[in-house]
Amino acid sequence: MRSPLTAWRGRPGADPAPEEPATSTDRTPEPDQREPDDAGGTSLRLRIGVGIWLLSWVPFPVLLRLTGTALLVAWVAQILLGLLGLALAGGAFAQIAKREGWRQAIPIAARVAWHGRIPGPVEGPVEGPVEGS
Repeated sequence: MRSPLTAWRGRPGADPAPEEPATSTDRTPEPDQREPDDAGGTSLRLRIGVGIWLLSWVPFPVLLRLTGTALLVAWVAQILLGLLGLALAGGAFAQIAKREGWRQAIPIAARVAWHGRIPGPVEGPVEGPVEGS
């Protein structure tokens, strides 16, 4: 007889796989325990990739009044630069999404692109005005 679990999994007659106990490496670290250090260069690759991609949108062949084969070569070079920028920024964004989760990936990537570092826990006393004073 098929159990509801095997019917749901779509494997007729298969026994459900035994669940393994969760280890400390399986769980996601708390936000204040994450590494703020950017050892992999994620923020640099994200910023460079976005910059190259934006640079690929500048119409240099038109500004330089290129014609003929030079125009074609310039457009192809710009398209390749744009793809390179997307590959760099996309790889860095994928690392952020894996580490932080998809829901937080876009705001964190925007902060990384703007400030140049991955946000982490605040170390030491926080300086500045205190609310309620």
